[in-house]
Amino acid sequence: MAQRTTSLADTTRLTVAFARAMTVGLRSWGFYPPEHPAVAMAVERLVAASRDACSGGMLQVAVTPRALLLDGLPLESSDQAVIECAELLHNRDILQITVKIGRAHVLNSSHLGISYAVFCLKKK
Repeated sequence: MAQRTTSLADTTRLTVAFARAMTVGLRSWGFYPPEHPAVAMAVERLVAASRDACSGGMLQVAVTPRALLLDGLPLESSDQAVIECAELLHNRDILQITVKIGRAHVLNSSHLGISYAVFCLKKK
């Protein structure tokens, strides 16, 4: 893995923000049709959080049923959104998310909401 240019504390903070944005995006996708403004706002927030989180290089997050792993270790956070994000992603058979500037890749995802978010990341 490439060496990070940001501190572990900053990377953790930005990854927690990414997890929150992913959770909001997944919830919005479940509640509203794709053309609803709430979905567009959630995707924009996810794109911004993704850019921030991978500003130090690549962001790679592994997914377990109740935790997100950063560099192989559980993401340290008391934020319930991190646990909810892990559960939502795991329930959609997502094992890992890798985000690079200008690129995103989701493993084992057949969930249209995630595909839509990834498509938007690729287009920006």
